[in-house]
Amino acid sequence: MLIVLLLICIIPLFLFSIRLLHAHKTSEQRGQHNAVVELCRDLGTRIQRAAYLNASSQPELSGAIDMAAQIFEGRIFVINADLLIVKDTYGGREEGKTIISEEAVSALYGKENVYRNKGNRTVEIVCPIRDSQTETVIGAIIFIYSEEAIEEQIEELNRSARLSALVLIVIAIALTLLYSAHLVYPFKKLAIDMQKSADGYWEENLKVKGCYEAECIAESINSMMEDMRDTDKRRQEFVSNVSHELKTPLASMKVLADSLLSEQNATPELYKEFLMDINNEIDRETKIITDLLNLVKLDRREGEMQIAQVSINELLEIVLHRLRPLAKQRDIEMIFESYRSVLAEVDEVKMSLVFTNLVENAIKYNKDEGQVRVSLDADHRYFYVKIKDTGIGIPEDAKKFIFDRFYRVDKARSRETGGTGLGLAIAKSAVMMHKGSIKVFGKEGEGSVFVVRIPLSFLPDYPTT
Repeated sequence: MLIVLLLICIIPLFLFSIRLLHAHKTSEQRGQHNAVVELCRDLGTRIQRAAYLNASSQPELSGAIDMAAQIFEGRIFVINADLLIVKDTYGGREEGKTIISEEAVSALYGKENVYRNKGNRTVEIVCPIRDSQTETVIGAIIFIYSEEAIEEQIEELNRSARLSALVLIVIAIALTLLYSAHLVYPFKKLAIDMQKSADGYWEENLKVKGCYEAECIAESINSMMEDMRDTDKRRQEFVSNVSHELKTPLASMKVLADSLLSEQNATPELYKEFLMDINNEIDRETKIITDLLNLVKLDRREGEMQIAQVSINELLEIVLHRLRPLAKQRDIEMIFESYRSVLAEVDEVKMSLVFTNLVENAIKYNKDEGQVRVSLDADHRYFYVKIKDTGIGIPEDAKKFIFDRFYRVDKARSRETGGTGLGLAIAKSAVMMHKGSIKVFGKEGEGSVFVVRIPLSFLPDYPTT
């Protein structure tokens, strides 16, 4: 309660001081601005009457212009209707030169403008000079001055305000420390439990009572630790799966080789049959290793991305052309729908991996004489690829796991089709590297729909959604 009371007193006072300083700064700037504008108008009248634009060698008026620039520690340009600089109070450095700027041109059109540069704390005021009889613009005055003196004054006041606030904060901290002494114990216990977790004893959740803030922290840490335990479990499962997947083809080859060696009078046909089986297992082992290497490369988020502008229409056509023989073996119809021509900045090799894995899965897990429909569309930020099949579909409870490495909805069927369980993991990794998203829809028994969304322009730091 004491902390709340102190904050109620300090915060409004601090906010009021900030508002007061801002109002003072605005008032000072407005006063200086009005004085400069009035001076420019007066100088413009004197310049017009003395025909200074045609005969700038008038010492008295030139001295008045120099004096005006010194008063405000600024710089004055006097230009004629041809944008020629007649007078420059900064030692005459730019006199005789032509000035071409938006500010000068607008002045010759009769516009009186103010341009403020916050970076170097300068203000530029542009005032047209008019002929007193015809009211036509015959030149302009450009007055550039600094607001640094005002800024320094406000900064000094700011320092005083900060010092006052600091004193109040010190007092508040001292009172808060006295008041919160009895609240320290829950946090000490939390620190001890966290240290135990850091030492490796993180199987149990933290339990802290007696302080709402400490309980909230403990809940957040427990949630994080639960995620860590889940990640560790999945890591162990991944290592186990890798070992199993790599050992399975080797074990099959070992059995085939032993069987062949045990045959006393093996015929050439038997040798050929066994060697074909061994060759298939070698191909399977090679595919697993290749997919693992692809995953390793894709996991290096900081790795090289060969970004180039690619026609997504042509890339999809190449992928579909490559996979049509696989679909033809089971009379599966391949349909490609393109709603517009799409050019995007992508890594062509990685994006080809995405489309190949998704379309190949749509064929492998489809029904005979089924259909695979691939559609391409885009808006002003993303392109979308939808891959829809008429296959076996994915159970609802399996959808959140299908992008995990080595996860298979139907392990027996996956091995029959030659799957490694890495295709969708590879696809998702490649999509994430492009700051895109991949989602799956559909019902079991009715087919699946995979939707890939990729930005048209590659933005390395763009947040994914």
